[in-house]
Amino acid sequence: MVHATSLLVVSVSLSNCHSLQGPKKKAKAPKKTKEELEEERRLQEEEEARLRAEEEKRIEEARLKREAEAARRREENAKNRAAELGRLSLEHEEARQDLEAKAVRLAELLRAQKEAKDWDNYLACQPRPDAQVEGDMNSFLNSWQLDTATLELELPAVTASCESATEVMEDLAFVAANACATNDDPLRAQCARFISRLQELVVEKVDLTTAHVLQYADEYADLSPAPTSSSNNANATRGEVKLASASPNTGWVQLGLWVNLLAKGSSRNKRVEFPELGVNVDLPKAIITQSLALRVTRWPFDAFSESGGSDIALGGVFSLELLAVPSPPKRARGWIMREVPDAREQLKRLHYPLDGMVLSAALPIKANLSLPKDVLFAPTTAASVELPRIGWWDATRMRWEEEGVTDVVFQEDTNSVSFSTLHLTHLALLVRRDSNFHKRSWRLCMDTSPRTGATTEDFHGGDNELGDMRARLTLSTAVFPRIQFEITPQGARLVEPALPQLEALRKEAMPPGELLTRLARAGIDLCPPLDEVKGEGGRGADEKQTLAKFGFVPKMKILEDRVVNEIASIVAGFEVMDGNGNTEWGRFNSTAAPRWPSAIGNSKQIVFSVKEMSWPYMTDDYEQQAGEDEATGMATSAASVLVLAEVDEEASGGCVKFRLDRKGSSEANKLPTMAKPRDGDNEAIDGESKEEEDIYDTHVHLRRALDEISSPDTRDRMDNSHVLFELTLQKMLRLLRLFSYSQPPLCGHVKQSKTGEEESSAATSSTTNAAESTTEPDTKTTEELHDTVASDNAVTQEGGEATAIPANI
Repeated sequence: MVHATSLLVVSVSLSNCHSLQGPKKKAKAPKKTKEELEEERRLQEEEEARLRAEEEKRIEEARLKREAEAARRREENAKNRAAELGRLSLEHEEARQDLEAKAVRLAELLRAQKEAKDWDNYLACQPRPDAQVEGDMNSFLNSWQLDTATLELELPAVTASCESATEVMEDLAFVAANACATNDDPLRAQCARFISRLQELVVEKVDLTTAHVLQYADEYADLSPAPTSSSNNANATRGEVKLASASPNTGWVQLGLWVNLLAKGSSRNKRVEFPELGVNVDLPKAIITQSLALRVTRWPFDAFSESGGSDIALGGVFSLELLAVPSPPKRARGWIMREVPDAREQLKRLHYPLDGMVLSAALPIKANLSLPKDVLFAPTTAASVELPRIGWWDATRMRWEEEGVTDVVFQEDTNSVSFSTLHLTHLALLVRRDSNFHKRSWRLCMDTSPRTGATTEDFHGGDNELGDMRARLTLSTAVFPRIQFEITPQGARLVEPALPQLEALRKEAMPPGELLTRLARAGIDLCPPLDEVKGEGGRGADEKQTLAKFGFVPKMKILEDRVVNEIASIVAGFEVMDGNGNTEWGRFNSTAAPRWPSAIGNSKQIVFSVKEMSWPYMTDDYEQQAGEDEATGMATSAASVLVLAEVDEEASGGCVKFRLDRKGSSEANKLPTMAKPRDGDNEAIDGESKEEEDIYDTHVHLRRALDEISSPDTRDRMDNSHVLFELTLQKMLRLLRLFSYSQPPLCGHVKQSKTGEEESSAATSSTTNAAESTTEPDTKTTEELHDTVASDNAVTQEGGEATAIPANI
C-alpha cells in the first residue's frame, strides 16, 4: 500500500515537471530534395507563363478593338467634318445675296449723308478743312505755315490761330477713331501724320511769339508805379511784364508770360497770377532776383503719352519754363539798337536750379492750376479712390516721371490741383491709361420704352421706318460700376454716369469714335489700343504684357470683327451679354463655371450669351431710379443661350463659325420642374449629356443658328433692322473691344498652359482636331472634359444682368 502511494506521488511529480517545462517541440519537416525544389520552380514558371500569355492576349485584343474603334471614329469624324464644311459653304452662299444687298443699301445711305453734310458745310462757309481728304489737309497746312510768317505776333492773335489748328486736330482724332472702327489703317496713319505735323507747327508759332515778346519786352513794360487795373500788364512792381491769353472760343490753348527785366533783391517769394488762365505760380527769391522770364503754356493735346507707357495726361499738358531774357537794347541819339540772336537761339531755356545754385538748397516752385470744366478726376466710389499724381516728361527716358514733385493736392470743389516741383518742363496730371479698359460685365439690349418729347431725326437719304431704333449698352469697370450708352441710327450718346463734367456728351448723339474720344479726354478711356493683336504675326510682347496684367490674351482681331458684325445683325431681336455668367470676379466656383471655360485663355474662341426679347413691350414709366433693374423697361424671355464663336480656317465666309449650347438651353427649361438627381445618377446623366453634345452643329452666320429658336416676330425684327443702326453698333463694339477685355482672369481649374506663338499654334478648332485625331476613342475631347464641371449657365443668367455687376447697378 505504501509502495503504491509512493508511485502515485512520483508520477504526479513527474507530470508537474512536464507541465512546467511547456509543450514539446514539433519535429522539423524533412528537408526537400533538389529534385522536389526543381519541380516546384518548374510548375511556378509554367503558371506565370500561362498568366502572362493570357494578359498579352487580352491586351492585344483590347488594342485591336481600340484601333478599330479609332479608325471608325476617324472615318465618322471625317464624314461629319466634310458634311460640316459643305453645309457652311452652302449657308454662306445662301446668305451672300442678302449681305450684298445690305451693303449696297448702306453705301447709298452713307453717300446721301455725306452729300448733305458737304452741302451744309458749303452753305455755312465752313473754313475748316475736311479731315478725311488729304488734299484739303495739305492746303490747310501750307496756308497755316504762311500765316505764321505774316501773323501779328500778339498773344490773343496767336492763341486764336492755334485754337483753329487744335480744332482741326480734334477733327483728325475723330476721323482716326472712325478709321479704327472701320479697320481703315491707311486713313488712320494719315490722320496721325497730320496731327503730329500740326502739333509741331503750333508749338513753333508759340515759340516764335514768345521770342518776339522777350525781344521787345521793354516796349511791353509798364514803368509807371501805379498801373491801371484794366491793363493786362498790371504788376505790383516796376520793371516787370505780364501777359496772358486764352483762346477765345474754347479756351483750350493758353499762353502766359512773366518777364523780370530788372534784377532786384528781395527777401520774399513772389506769386505770379494768371487769372485768365486759372494758374498761380509761387517763385522763390532765387529766381526773382535775376533777370529772366517765366512762360506758362497749356495744350489740349498730349503729344507725349501717345508713344506708350502706363500713364496719360488728363486735361492736356501744362508747361512751366524759365527763359533767358535777351540783352536790353541800347538807345543813342534816337536810335534803338537791339541784339538779334541766331535763329536757333531765339528762345533759350534755363534749367532749374539755376547755374550757381546749390541743388540741395534749391526750393521747389509751387503751382496751382484749374482743370478744364469737362475733365473728370474726382473718384466715383470709395473703392476707386486714386491719389492725384503730377508727372514731368523725361525726354531722355521718354516717359513720365514723378520724382521731384511733392505736395500734390486735388481740390474737388474748385476742380484744381496744386503741387510743388523742382522740374520746370512739361507737366501733367497723370492717370492710369488702362484703368477702365477691362469690363467686368456688359449687356446690350434694345430699348422699347417710349422716348418722351423726342422726335425721329431725319437723316438724309435714310429710311425713317425704323429710324427710331434704340439700344442700351451697359457695362461695368473697376472704377465706374455703371456706364451706359444709347445707340441709334443717328449715332451714340452717353446716358450714365450723369456727372456735370460729362453733360455735353449726354445731350445729343454723335459718331461713336467722336463720343469715345471725348469721353477719353474727359478721363474715362474705354478703348484699348488696336495695335496689340491683328493676326498671328502681330503677337508677342504686347500679348505677354496683356497676359501678365489682366490674366488673359486678347482675341484675334478677325474673330472680334466677325462676332461684332453678327451681333449687330441679331440685336434687334436678342439681348446680348457677356459669357461669364455668374462667375465670381477673380475666382470660379463649382456651380457657376462657364460652358466653355477654355475659351477664356484662347484667342481663337469667344463665348457670349443671347436671350430672345419679348416684343412689343412698352412701359408707361420710362424714368427709372438709379439701381433699379432694367428688366422693367427691357423685357426678355426667360432662358439664355450661350454661343461659342471660334476660328476655323477651313470654314467659308470669313473662317469663323458659331455653335449654340443647345444642351444647356434645353436643360434650363427642364430644370425648374425636374427633381434633384441622386448621387448615383450622376454618371448616367453625364454620359447622356456627352452624347447629346454635337461639335459639328455649327453655322457660318449667327442669325442662321438662332433661326431655329426664334419666334416669327423676332425674325421679322432682325430682317428689318436698320443698316445705319447696325453700322453705329459695329463701330461702338469694335472700339470698346468687349470680347477681349471682359474675360475673367485665368484661375481655379481653368489654366493657361501656352501663350504667344505656342498658344496660337495649339489652339485649333475642336472639330478640326476631331476629324484629324488619331488618339484612342476613350480619350475625352475638350468639351467632354468640361461637361463634368459645367453648370447650367442659362438658368443662372435668368435675371438678365450678370451677377458680376455690383449690386448698386
